[in-house]
Amino acid sequence: MSTIQRRGKTIFKVYTNQDIEHVEQYLEEKGLDYSYKNYAFYIDAPECSDKTFQYYYTTGRWGVLYNRKNTKRMHYCCKDIETLVTKYIFKEREDDA
Repeated sequence: MSTIQRRGKTIFKVYTNQDIEHVEQYLEEKGLDYSYKNYAFYIDAPECSDKTFQYYYTTGRWGVLYNRKNTKRMHYCCKDIETLVTKYIFKEREDDA
């Protein structure tokens, strides 16, 4: 599904059909520190103290925050919380090793 913004850019949205309890349970299983505020999960990166992932569980939209600020204003899309954690959060751990 896609929508068109004011300036003519196409934005793709993927609705995850996940509820808040499922996301909380999955993050606790993986042992990740997180907080929930303003309809978004803020997931702390395991290896980097100043890096946080912002994840909207309804649309799968996520971004990387440094010191809790999204300076680049970039957001990405993934199909569910499992994809975000395995492909992006834990991938960094493998790259550092």
